[in-house]
Amino acid sequence: MLPCHGKIDCNKCYNNMDRVTNLNPLWKMKNDPGAWGSSKPEVLILGFSKGSTQANIYENGNFNDIAFGGPSRSRLDQALKCVGLLQPSEHVTDMISNNNSKMAFGSLVRCSLSREDKNGKHACSGALINKSFKEIPEILNNCVSQHIAVLPEETKLIIMLGVGEAYIKNCRHLLSKIGDIEEINAVSYKVNNKMFVHLTHPSPANGHFNAWIEGGNKQKLAKLAINKTMTL
Repeated sequence: MLPCHGKIDCNKCYNNMDRVTNLNPLWKMKNDPGAWGSSKPEVLILGFSKGSTQANIYENGNFNDIAFGGPSRSRLDQALKCVGLLQPSEHVTDMISNNNSKMAFGSLVRCSLSREDKNGKHACSGALINKSFKEIPEILNNCVSQHIAVLPEETKLIIMLGVGEAYIKNCRHLLSKIGDIEEINAVSYKVNNKMFVHLTHPSPANGHFNAWIEGGNKQKLAKLAINKTMTL
């Protein structure tokens, strides 16, 4: 079963609340995991890790505002409606705040990650995402085994946000450690009889968002996989 709506008590990667076991010195991780929406959803939606906006809301704001908080929230709503996972009368905010909704929300890495860039500053998005699969694999493996390896029977579909070829390849390899991969198409695959489908990431920094929304092969392939899954 997925965690219930709320903050998650998980110290699997930590020696204590301030230090991460075997973490690459370029990386930092804050112990702030959370779950939103249902604990028995039909659809689970996962980003990679909290961005700086979401991490700041976790510290200082309303819990229900954290998941895809800021400008990402309305863009996520747009993407989900584009592939038919939300009706025009629905809004993703209502799904995020409702622990009895048909959806759940979180991230591949439930805690907040940041990595030092070439200027010595820590960033929460961009190139660091794909670097994490090689530089801190134990962190990703821990989260997958803890939160994805055993999903509720009700969960048919897992939406992975990010359609870059390298990210999809890295996610497939990571998830192959919990079950055999059944290739469906370029943006979707099955693991343990659960469908994983990649949609465009709603971050305002994603310069390809509008092009994906307007159509194209990756959006078409995502719709095909989603429609097949949700009509079974």
